[in-house]
Amino acid sequence: MNQKLKALLDAFPVPHDIADECQKLNTAQQRALANFLHYEIVGGDGFLLRDKSEMDFYQFNHGLNELVARILALRYPMPELPELSPIFGELGTLAEAVKTLRTHGYLVADRKLPVSTLAAVRDEIGKFSFYEKRPGATLRSGEELYALGASGERLESGTFWLRDLDQATHSELLGSLAFDPYILAMVTQYFGCTPVHVQTNTWLSFAGKGDKSQLSSSAQLYHQDKEFTKFLKVFIYLTDVGADNGPHCYVDGSHIDELFTRGVPFSTRLTDDEVLKYFDANRLKSVTGPAGTIIFGDTSAVHKGLPVTGGYRCILQFEYAASLYMSPIEPFPDLPVARLEAIRQRDISTRLVQNYDSAARDRYRGFANTSKSASIMDRVRSRIQQQIVMPWKLRRLKRVA
Repeated sequence: MNQKLKALLDAFPVPHDIADECQKLNTAQQRALANFLHYEIVGGDGFLLRDKSEMDFYQFNHGLNELVARILALRYPMPELPELSPIFGELGTLAEAVKTLRTHGYLVADRKLPVSTLAAVRDEIGKFSFYEKRPGATLRSGEELYALGASGERLESGTFWLRDLDQATHSELLGSLAFDPYILAMVTQYFGCTPVHVQTNTWLSFAGKGDKSQLSSSAQLYHQDKEFTKFLKVFIYLTDVGADNGPHCYVDGSHIDELFTRGVPFSTRLTDDEVLKYFDANRLKSVTGPAGTIIFGDTSAVHKGLPVTGGYRCILQFEYAASLYMSPIEPFPDLPVARLEAIRQRDISTRLVQNYDSAARDRYRGFANTSKSASIMDRVRSRIQQQIVMPWKLRRLKRVA
């Protein structure tokens, strides 16, 4: 076994059965796991490690992610959550739902956001500001965009993105959803350890011109996320989503036989025809549903949002990770003391709010500001790395089942 890994496993510490599984990992996976455990034991800013160690993510396949979650559970076990949600009512048993999620990578929940909560959430988002990813675009409020959606007007860019994620993160209403016992119970049982809340986001999509560059920037081509080692997203439809309204699509079970194990670099955008080179057509699924539909998705699975061809779509998204190792996401400002105390009173580990750290946020921004802005040559080098060098490196990686 890698000697650094052995020392870190002893320091964590882990039981013999987990140590034996670590012993069976290949050399590259042992090195990647050692880097991960060093971060978890020593601490520091996970975002500072991304540029240095990002290739390690190619070692974190489904099997290693599951092993990592078992190791984390030794220090951050699943919290005992209330059996009653103030929003969704009795939790009941979630075992079958979690089993489905683990098997398929996605689950359309058997409960929906109540009508009153849905209306309140839409009102809250109506106050937020949104932008388009095109030069000269002006900010628009959520209320303005609701009116545009009702008018059926076709727009140049198609998608409007939340300008200030902190506004959503620190909204008491959206926070009550992000930390709701039902949502947390599903995420926690999927991980097997205490999660870290890493994002609250929302966006609106309209019928646009639909060329490949626009579809790519709007996440409307198939792709695989790899933002953390193990992570889960919760999507909530805030409008009715039929076949014309841009339903969320995914490849069933592709969080297990991941796209990168087939030689495709992370975040590569693929058309439908390209995806069918790697997966059978019967594995391609889409999720339609009324406003209030809740989707749990491990987006290490291949997924996309279909382009909107009529009406519009508004989505609320929460994201959770098992660890902030190599996090690409800017930390949030500190939680207000009263909200932090309310979480502590529920006997939930503050691991859940580890990403709420104003000091780390300042360090992140300092790090980002000192990074050299991308020149034309930088972009050319990045394209060569993504389309030529990375696929070659992936072919050399030993594929692990």
